[in-house]
Amino acid sequence: MKLRFIGTGAADWDIAHPSSDINFRRCSSCLINDELLIDPGPCVYEFCDTFGLPDLTGKVKYIVTTHFHGDHISADTAKRLMSEGARWIVTECPVPVKFGRYTVTSVPANHNARFSTHLIVSDGESELLYALDGGWMTWREWEEIKKHHFGAMVFDGTMGNVRGNWRMFTHNDFYMVAEMKKYLGEFTDRTIVSHVAKCAGEDHETQARSLEPYGIELAYDGWVTEI
Repeated sequence: MKLRFIGTGAADWDIAHPSSDINFRRCSSCLINDELLIDPGPCVYEFCDTFGLPDLTGKVKYIVTTHFHGDHISADTAKRLMSEGARWIVTECPVPVKFGRYTVTSVPANHNARFSTHLIVSDGESELLYALDGGWMTWREWEEIKKHHFGAMVFDGTMGNVRGNWRMFTHNDFYMVAEMKKYLGEFTDRTIVSHVAKCAGEDHETQARSLEPYGIELAYDGWVTEI
């Protein structure tokens, strides 16, 4: 399974002034095998323009969403993708939905939006837990995770190394992710952090180094990795 991170930021980045610099983060969105898009946010087409990938959106066959906050879903982006042939896939906790070579199971997330979910995605060869947005995880999510082994888990890391922030009730900091990894590590080959807020401060390199002792990787916009 190929993961292409189109955006790895929280909602406080200035997306009106984008950059290809590794220290700039767009609204979070992830493309699987260049054909299944998780969260059609407002930065998808700008990302393609900035990184010189004009044909990328035309390859998108399916769209799934985690929740309906504006940094994760843009009506304009969704309509444009569907006009190019993409199909909107509706998920419902905790029923697996099958389409093409994929199976997607949504599980309830601890986040401040109605119908907030995390997604378990299988392409028939590997499985991904896409766990953003959300603080910690719900019991129902834990019960489902135990049934799987993942090529990677991708966690919300909104507050970075900032501890004691009020966002901990709906998002994670790096320490929260490291704590969860102690118990979830046996269920995944890799642990990745995305959805980092600008207000967390620090540049990408500093944040990535802080996660290394825990065996956690930090995603960045444009990063492509295989799981």
